[in-house]
Amino acid sequence: MPRVVVPSHSKRLVFQLCSSYIAALFLLCVAPPLSQAESHATKVAAADAKKEAKKTTKKARKRPIKRAAGNALKATGRLKEKKKKDPNRLEIGLLPAVNYSIDTGLGFGLLGTVVQFKEGYKPYQWRLVFLLYATVQFLQTGPIFPYHDDYIRLDLPGLAGGLLRLDSRVGFSLFSTSGYYGLGNNSPYKEPWAALDPETQRDDYISALRYQQYSRMFPYLQSAARIKMYRDKKTIVETFVSLRFQYNIPEIYKDSKLEEDIQGNGLESSKYVQNTLTGTQNHGVVTGTLGILWDTRDSEFVPMKGHFLEVSARVGQGLGLPFTYGGVSTNLRFFFSIWKDYLVIATRLIGDVLFGDVPLYELPTFGGLFPGEGPGGGSSTRGVAWLRYYGKAKILGNLELRIKAIPFNIGSQRFNLGFIAFLDAGRVWGDYGYANNNIQKDIDGEGLGIKYGVGGGLRVQWGSTFVIRLDVAQSLSDNRLGFYLNVDHIF
Repeated sequence: MPRVVVPSHSKRLVFQLCSSYIAALFLLCVAPPLSQAESHATKVAAADAKKEAKKTTKKARKRPIKRAAGNALKATGRLKEKKKKDPNRLEIGLLPAVNYSIDTGLGFGLLGTVVQFKEGYKPYQWRLVFLLYATVQFLQTGPIFPYHDDYIRLDLPGLAGGLLRLDSRVGFSLFSTSGYYGLGNNSPYKEPWAALDPETQRDDYISALRYQQYSRMFPYLQSAARIKMYRDKKTIVETFVSLRFQYNIPEIYKDSKLEEDIQGNGLESSKYVQNTLTGTQNHGVVTGTLGILWDTRDSEFVPMKGHFLEVSARVGQGLGLPFTYGGVSTNLRFFFSIWKDYLVIATRLIGDVLFGDVPLYELPTFGGLFPGEGPGGGSSTRGVAWLRYYGKAKILGNLELRIKAIPFNIGSQRFNLGFIAFLDAGRVWGDYGYANNNIQKDIDGEGLGIKYGVGGGLRVQWGSTFVIRLDVAQSLSDNRLGFYLNVDHIF
């Protein structure tokens, strides 16, 4: 509580009034009796003096109290406002990178973000992210460590007066259980290990587990530049260009599905797949991407309204292997606020087409400013296995209902707990323009062939840019349950 100090002039006023009041009482007590009228007048005067003394004293006391209380409230308000809206704050997030995916197992490592906000920069002045990460899967034959992903990323959105944004990354990845089930939407899922005993037939069991897998290791270096063509308070139009180099070291497991398709079996569709597969030996590749985007989202990381529309083209050239390929991609995202920031509908639609001699590892991917894999995996069609479907053409869609429920603080850190419900779908085509319908039927099947995933989950938002997600999904098409714990919204 603030200390109250009565000014010196107020003390003098109080002293004078109190002296007058005491003098009046003294006269009443010791003076000789007066006439009744005089006595009455004296009493009235004394009463008036008493009232005036009390009134003046109260005013003198209240004035500095009100002034001090007002100053305290103003100071408190300024502190709260500064704590909530400081535009020049630094947000630091450091977490153990503990997550889980049904596709790669239990993940462990360290994830850190350092974000500098500064007035005049949107969404921040710079952001540094680093990840040291690996996964472990506990199989009946013992634990394995199938996936490694380490990188350092620097995002600089405020260069050249805010017109240029650079995003660079250097990293290393290894996926020793990368999925390969065949080419096209009709590729079958098999479990040859199901009839084997992991204890008495250990080697055969491990070989069977690897039937629909291969290993791929690749260090890489990439940099992307985004150039603002137009900007106002709600709209950004940018062009972007990126360049990426990586060196691929694949390992084809013996008696695997990939080895079978590379060797072929003489059938017409098998020959087609055999001629399609490229990039199965050690090699480097340089890939360039050029695109344009239109962004009206109110936030990059937790958008509540607006849209993000992107169209891009990419081209890749093999180094050490003679192949050239290209691709065109569209990425459309829409966000609708149903009730402030508490209830948001988010949608995404991706279309991607590849052409030329496309390397094996690019067939399950889509391109653009935010490339990824799908359909399948925790960032595209949840519930469907990651890298499940390979093809030169693909389409993916996501629909999410995001609910922001419970804000809370831990120390000085701000958090929000939310919930989500979602529906994911996708389809691939192994190629377009097959030689005949029989090949098309063998590779891509008949009918719509849509792959689905439906589910829900939790979201924990830390500060303004860091989101932890937990999703559980059931694939309606592949009869598979998926569980995912990771960071950031999938879009």
